[in-house]
Amino acid sequence: MNRSGENSPGNARHTLSRSDSDRAGGGPRRGPAFDVGGHAYQGPRSTLEIGFVGSLLTLVALIFGSLIPAMVIHALVDLGQGLIAWIALRKAQGGGEIAGAVTDSG
Repeated sequence: MNRSGENSPGNARHTLSRSDSDRAGGGPRRGPAFDVGGHAYQGPRSTLEIGFVGSLLTLVALIFGSLIPAMVIHALVDLGQGLIAWIALRKAQGGGEIAGAVTDSG
C-alpha cells in the first residue's frame, strides 16, 4: 500500500485482482483464459504452450508480489527468440558469418 492507503499499480495482487472499473480505459477484463484469441493464429499447440508459459509468469508475479520479474523474464525470452530468428534469417539470405561468432574452421 502507498501512503494514502491505496494499493499501487505495481502491486501484483492488486493489479491481477482489480475490477473492470479500476482499469485504465475501462475495457473488459482479460486474463490468461480470455487471451487465447490473441495467439490462436499460431495454432492449437502453440496456443497451449503460450498459455502454460503465461501461467508460469503469473506464478512468478504472485510469488514476488510484483510484475517486474515476470516482465524481465518475458523480455529475455523475447530477446533470445529474436536473436535466433535474426541469425536464421541472416544465414538464409546468405549474410555470411556473424561478427564475433565462433566458427568451426576444420
